[in-house]
Amino acid sequence: MDRYEYCFECNKDVKPDIKIEKNNYTFRDKEFTVVEEVHYCPKCRSQLLNDTMDNSLFKIYDGYLSLFNLSFDKIKKIRTDLNLSQDSFADILNWSKKSIVRYENAQSVPQGEYLNMYVLLNDNPYYIVKLIEKKKEEMGKDKYYKLLRLLPFYDQYKTTNAILYILNNNSMYETNLQKNLFAIDFASYKENNYPITNLKYIHMNYGPVVDSRKDIYNFLIRNNYIEMENIDYSYGTKFKANITCDENIFSEGELNILKTVKNKLKKYDAKSLSDWSHKFKGWKETNNGQAINYKYAKYFDIENI
Repeated sequence: MDRYEYCFECNKDVKPDIKIEKNNYTFRDKEFTVVEEVHYCPKCRSQLLNDTMDNSLFKIYDGYLSLFNLSFDKIKKIRTDLNLSQDSFADILNWSKKSIVRYENAQSVPQGEYLNMYVLLNDNPYYIVKLIEKKKEEMGKDKYYKLLRLLPFYDQYKTTNAILYILNNNSMYETNLQKNLFAIDFASYKENNYPITNLKYIHMNYGPVVDSRKDIYNFLIRNNYIEMENIDYSYGTKFKANITCDENIFSEGELNILKTVKNKLKKYDAKSLSDWSHKFKGWKETNNGQAINYKYAKYFDIENI
């Protein structure tokens, strides 16, 4: 069925000419291009006022947001991907729920600190954890850990704190750090049938090491959990913790494993730990670069270093 729209210039309903146009706009001093559907009167060529005008306005605002790698759909997705309700999201950010509803329903365009926060969370979703950490005392213990458990980063947060536990008051060369992580996870799997961290380990020449470890270092440094203390080319990179481990994230049994491994391995240098890890059945029965399955945890032995 043909659709007719009212032309105020001709004072009658007309069948519109519809054109797809690229139009330039300026909004909040930013220039951008929007591809949009424009309706014209076939007789006087004036632009028709109809529901496409609201859609055009939406596209203009969305075009503005695209300058920041955002959109109205993405604004909502940032929150939902974090598994947070509008109330929880507002609480963490110290915003009103009304503002969040308006942004997610395309009723308003975020600006200033609101826009900057969406840009930041879009670029680094884990930053929400840093925001929750800052409000730990204000929130109280129960609410704090409840929010953390909602996030898709809970396992990552636990892994981060395991690394902080190893490094707290004890800066460490990379090889030593890798062997500590390998030890706590295989010791935990042997005792509890699950690792403490969410890390995977692969066979390398100097023993089991964390897969994608450089990405993990970059993440920890980027979020200011650790830093490189110095680089000694005789021994490799040395790391230190910038903040204290949150021990409440672990069970009593997990803390005992962390404590036991740290106290046991701190007595040994990198070469001794590498030689010890070469005795591990899981390392010996895998090829270079191959993942070491946790089924080998039953052969893990921390005593004979």
